[in-house]
Amino acid sequence: MSSKEILAIKESLSQLLEHETIKEFASIWDAIGIEDRIRQERRDKMFQYHCNLQLEMLEEERSLKKRLEDSIKSCSEELVQLETQLHLSSTLDSYSLKTITEKERLIRERVDALNKIKHDRMKRLKRLIEMETVLAHGIGEKPSFSLKWQSENLIPSEEELQNYLEKVEQLESIKDQRQVEFRNVRDKARAVWAELETEPTDELGLRLYSGDISHFVFSQANMKSLEDYYQKLESSATEQEKEANYLRNCITSLWKRLEIPTEFREEFLSQHQGYKDWVIKELKSEVDRLDILKQFHLEGFIKATRAELAKVWDQCMFGENQKREFGPAFNDDFTEDNLSAHESELDKMRGFYADNNEIFKLVEKRESLWDQKIEMDNRANDPARLNNRGGKLLQEQRLHQKINKDLPKTEKKLKEVLTQWEEDHTRHFIIKDQRYLDNLDSRWEEYHQSKEQEKIKRQQIKAETTVMEMKFGSKPQTPTPKRKAVAPVSNDRAPKVARVTPAPSPLVKATTNKITPARRLPRHQNKVLKDKNKSNPATPEPGFDFSLASAGSYTDFQRAITFGPPNNRSSVVSTKSSKANVS
Repeated sequence: MSSKEILAIKESLSQLLEHETIKEFASIWDAIGIEDRIRQERRDKMFQYHCNLQLEMLEEERSLKKRLEDSIKSCSEELVQLETQLHLSSTLDSYSLKTITEKERLIRERVDALNKIKHDRMKRLKRLIEMETVLAHGIGEKPSFSLKWQSENLIPSEEELQNYLEKVEQLESIKDQRQVEFRNVRDKARAVWAELETEPTDELGLRLYSGDISHFVFSQANMKSLEDYYQKLESSATEQEKEANYLRNCITSLWKRLEIPTEFREEFLSQHQGYKDWVIKELKSEVDRLDILKQFHLEGFIKATRAELAKVWDQCMFGENQKREFGPAFNDDFTEDNLSAHESELDKMRGFYADNNEIFKLVEKRESLWDQKIEMDNRANDPARLNNRGGKLLQEQRLHQKINKDLPKTEKKLKEVLTQWEEDHTRHFIIKDQRYLDNLDSRWEEYHQSKEQEKIKRQQIKAETTVMEMKFGSKPQTPTPKRKAVAPVSNDRAPKVARVTPAPSPLVKATTNKITPARRLPRHQNKVLKDKNKSNPATPEPGFDFSLASAGSYTDFQRAITFGPPNNRSSVVSTKSSKANVS
């Protein structure tokens, strides 16, 4: 005990001696008659008890203070740790000016609040870890987030919990999507099995057939295996379908060659539809039966096969040299080997046509457009096309524009396809014994040469015509009226005047043609015309205009024809006079 504490106790004891209670103790002791020695013992005992009580109380207060300080220390350490784990700023300095009790209470309350937040986050984290573990296992992946939090024992922030939740939702979406894919594959596979009237026997097929996904892991590898399984199943079904179709084609061909009754064919095909296992088995049996019958009809079969082969050759646009390459088609050796060679060649040509069907369609389209173009060019030189009734010229023009638009596009696409085909097969694509790409270029070259020759020929004819016109005169270009003109009738009954159109022919033909007036003139007009003819001399005067327009009457016109033109280059109807009459 320190000196200060002893001094404090003595002061408290001196105050106690002056207290009324002590005085009352002394009066009682006087009344009882207790000796001074005993009184002193009792007084010392009372003082000792009081001293011990104060010391005990002091120790308790010290202990209380110590507990509060220890609590503050532990709570402060926990607070710092929680704030660090929860990624919060420190608040410990804000309690420095508080009393010990208040400081301890505030820190403890802060710690309790942060512990609650920690507990809530850890609870959510635990739930997300469980969800991720289940989902990751369901899709065959490792739970990366849960391993991180479990190993480091950290408290996630709100942002980290949100990111974790998005990751879990993403895993759930992936699992849902793969479940949908599983059901789609299951439905398609069931449809194939129903078509084949069969059921799977392997484990994956049974799981797919039953649709049980309770223990199925939707990993990428399993989904790939599932897809590969379906592709294999579909490929098997396709092969069976091809085999069934091939057997039906063989049976149909053999029926046709053997002249099997139509009733039997229809009944057999109706009972053996689809491509199930038992159907293929029955089709094979029918082929074997027909093969036995075929041995007794080799010559007929070979000739029938040759006819079918000739049709396929025509479809493939084979020329004579290409056909001659298959020698068995041109001999009379009707043996089984010859038939096998014909059937093999027929299958080969059918496969060739089927593989290049698009090319042959393009060739046919191009040839059709080319023939139409040549026909349009030939029609353009036909004068009869000018008789434009029903808008034929407009239709031809539109068709010509369409051909000029479609033909280059078709040829461009055809050249691209043929070039790629020749690169893939390292040989030329032959049509009619000639490489078709070379044929395209040569035909265009011939076309342009033909057009150039036609142009030169037209120029020669034009030059010859010009020479003839310079020598014998030009040909008048008088349009022919489409309808006969009708003269108007006046109230004074004026006579009708016939409209005479000169014939568009050269001078030589004009002298030989007979000119017939449109109608007969009345008597008084004939008399006027005769008087006018008498007044005109029959002998031509110098500088007389021999054109039809300058002739005042038929006599003048006849005089012009009789004496002929004054110059070498002239015509019965001059251009100048014709323009005057038109005006």
